[in-house]
Amino acid sequence: MNYFNPILKKRINAFTVDLAIIISMNYFLMASFTNFLKVVFFHLNIATQIYIIEKFNMMNSVSLLGIMFAYFSIFYYTTNGKTMGKMIFNLQVSNNLNEELSLKESMIRALTYTLLSPLAFLLSMPIFTKDQKGIPDYFSKTEVINITTEMAKIPETEFQLTLIDCMNENSDDDTIHEHDSKAA
Repeated sequence: MNYFNPILKKRINAFTVDLAIIISMNYFLMASFTNFLKVVFFHLNIATQIYIIEKFNMMNSVSLLGIMFAYFSIFYYTTNGKTMGKMIFNLQVSNNLNEELSLKESMIRALTYTLLSPLAFLLSMPIFTKDQKGIPDYFSKTEVINITTEMAKIPETEFQLTLIDCMNENSDDDTIHEHDSKAA
C-alpha cells in the first residue's frame, strides 16, 4: 500500500478535475431547466409548481449520473482514454494490448464509474490494491498509465490523426496565402 505513488496522486487529481467539470455541467443544465420551468410553467397553479420542484432533486441526481456516463464514455472513446483531467495530468487509460480503446471498453468503464458513484468509497479502491487498479479498471480490462513514460507505446486515435491532418492542411494553406500576398 504505497499511498505516495506519483501516478496515484495524478489519478486522484485528474478524477477530482473530471468531477468538478461534471458537477459544473450538471449545475448549468439544472439552472437552464429551472429558468425554463419559471418561464413556461408560470401560469400553473401553486400546487403543481410545488410538485415539480419536489421532483427536481430526483431529476438532478439522474441528470448528474447521465452526464457522468456521457462525459466518461465520450471522452474515453474519442480521445483514446483521456478525459480533461487526465489530459491535464498526462494520464491515459490503456487496454492490456496498448491499442486504441474500443467503444465497449469505454462504455464499460464509464458505466462502472456511474454505477459506483453513489458508493463513492468503492472508487478509492486503487489506494488499497497492490497494482493500484480500481473497479472500473478490472471490469473494462484497462489501466491508467502515465503518458510521459508510455507515450511511444500508445497509438493516436483515428479522430486525433484526422484532426492533426486538418490542422496541417490549414497551416499549409495559410503558408501559401502568405507567400502569394508577399509576391504581389
